[in-house]
Amino acid sequence: MRKSLKIEEPDYILISTLFKEIGEELRLSFVNEKEEFQSTKILNQRVGSFSCVLSSCGLNSRGKLYVISKEEIQNLKGIPPQDFESKIDAVDWSQLGGIVITEGIRGELPLLLERLSSRVPILCSDVPITNFWSTLNSYLSFKFSPFALLHGSAAEVFGEGVLITGPSGSGKSEIVLELMRRGHSFVADDLIKVISFPFGTLTLTSGTPERKFRYFLELRGAGIIDLLMTYGPGRVRDKTTLSVVVELMEGNDKSRNERGMLEKGELLQKKVNFVRLPVKEKALTVSTIETIVLTIKLRKFGFNTKSIIDSVLGGKGDKEIK
Repeated sequence: MRKSLKIEEPDYILISTLFKEIGEELRLSFVNEKEEFQSTKILNQRVGSFSCVLSSCGLNSRGKLYVISKEEIQNLKGIPPQDFESKIDAVDWSQLGGIVITEGIRGELPLLLERLSSRVPILCSDVPITNFWSTLNSYLSFKFSPFALLHGSAAEVFGEGVLITGPSGSGKSEIVLELMRRGHSFVADDLIKVISFPFGTLTLTSGTPERKFRYFLELRGAGIIDLLMTYGPGRVRDKTTLSVVVELMEGNDKSRNERGMLEKGELLQKKVNFVRLPVKEKALTVSTIETIVLTIKLRKFGFNTKSIIDSVLGGKGDKEIK
C-alpha cells in the first residue's frame, strides 16, 4: 500500500466485552453482575492462578484475570482458615481484572464467593478445562495483538480473506455486494481492522466499535443495508485471514506499469499478496478477484502457472520461440 499505517497496541479489554464475545462458547455466567463491574478492565493477556494472588498478596495483579480450577481447590483447602482470611484482607481486589471459576466448582467455594462478590467481578464456566484454556488464551492473544485501522471493504472469497482499498467512490462497497451475490461472504465495510494475529498472518475484521453496526454496508443511492438481516448469518463472517489486498486505481494513476499482476507487498510488517486493478474496469473486477483468489489457492498446493510456462519456453517469450 502506498501510505504507511499507524500500528496500535490495545491497552485493555473490558470484562463485559469478554463476556459478550466468548461467553456463549465458554458457557460463562456472572456470579455478581453489578453495574460497576461492567467497566472493569483486563490489562494483561496472561492469565494467572488464583493461589498466586493470595501468596503474593495481590502484587503485580493489576488488570490481570485469575482462574480457579479443581487443582486450585486443593491448594486453597491447604490454607488454615485464619491465614485464609488475612490473605483475602491483604489483597486490593479492585486492581484485578476479574476471577473465573472453572469446571463447575462454584458450589465448593461458598466462603470465598461471600467474601469477594462485592469486591471483584466473578465469572463461572462449566466447559472442560482444556477447552477453557485454549479458547481463553487464544481470545486474549487475539484481543491484545497489534492492529491498524484503514478505510476499505473486506470479503471472504472461496474461503480466502480479501481486503479492497481505493479512493472514495471507487466502488469498494459495490464490489463486496456483488461478491456476496455470487455466493461469497461479507466481512466488513468502511472501517477495517487489520490485526497481526495469528503468528505470521493477518486477520481482517470490522473496525466499527458498535457490534450492532458491523454488518452494515452503505451503498450509494440505496442507503445503509443490514447484510446480516438481508442475506442471513451464513453469508457474513466476524473475521477472516487476509489472503490478498486489492488496490483500486484511478484511470490516471501511472505509479506502476504492472496492473493486475499478483505481487508481494508488506502490511503491518507481514508479507502479503497485492494486486492493483483499474477502477474503470469495474465490470471485470469481481471476476478478476475470484480468479486471483483461485490462483492463490492453487499456489498453496504447489501449482504455479508462471513456473510451468518458464519450464516450457526456457525463460523466453512465446514470440522468441521459432
